[in-house]
Amino acid sequence: MSFMTAQSGFWSGYYTQSDIRYPFSIQLFLGNFDGSVKGEGTDNIGNFMINGSWRKLDGSVKFTKQYIGAHSVVYDGLLSPDGRHMDGKYTVGESVGDFHMEISR
Repeated sequence: MSFMTAQSGFWSGYYTQSDIRYPFSIQLFLGNFDGSVKGEGTDNIGNFMINGSWRKLDGSVKFTKQYIGAHSVVYDGLLSPDGRHMDGKYTVGESVGDFHMEISR
């Protein structure tokens, strides 16, 4: 059985809402030992913190993006086999959309 590894660092990407892509950037830490996901970033809404987990067995990722002093967004995604890309869905209230992100450095 093989396990994935993930890349920590500066990630950039976008989420879609009403067919419009909104860019974001995150300093993201993906713990290869404990499966943690932590980070902080910014987008068109404001600054946010990231907290969640990922599974080394299948690369599934789930984290919450908590905007400072505001609402939160739940992200469910899947890491690419090389641990450098992530795609999935986000949920905020009753709304669902797509997201994509990749490590930049």
